[in-house]
Amino acid sequence: MQGVRITPACDDMTAIKLSQREMQRDIRELRQEVKHDSCALRQEIKLDIDTLRQEVKQDIDTLRQEIKQDSAALRQEIKQESATLRQEIKQESATLHQEIKQESATLRQEIKQESSAIRQEVKQGISTLHQYITNDMSHLRHDLHRLQQNARADFRLLFGALISIAMGMSGLVAKAFHWI
Repeated sequence: MQGVRITPACDDMTAIKLSQREMQRDIRELRQEVKHDSCALRQEIKLDIDTLRQEVKQDIDTLRQEIKQDSAALRQEIKQESATLRQEIKQESATLHQEIKQESATLRQEIKQESSAIRQEVKQGISTLHQYITNDMSHLRHDLHRLQQNARADFRLLFGALISIAMGMSGLVAKAFHWI
């Protein structure tokens, strides 16, 4: 910048015009510098953004690779765990099935023993009942036989009494008619 010299011979208007021109020139230079600086700054920002984009892309790719590896490892672990779990379930179900078979065989044996005992008790009960019925039937037959004998004796007595009454009545009738 060149300095403006103001002399007493210049009037104020000329000095103002000169200072305005100088200010305009300074403003133009500043604008040029700002333009140049802003272009350079834009270029730097673009480069920084491109660099940042590249870094982000690389980081994302790296992250994707790590995720793929981790998910593959996790899948493998899950497969192994599920295979182990399936094997354990098969073993447990086989053990449980065997225990159920043993328990059912034991239960069948107990049921057979209980049913045999019940059959024996029923047979003994039936034979005892049969014995009681047989005894009662023989007592009943004996009682019926005794009653028949008593009935025969009673019939004979009654028939004898009827004959005696009939003869006595016939004797009375004969005496009444003076037949005797």
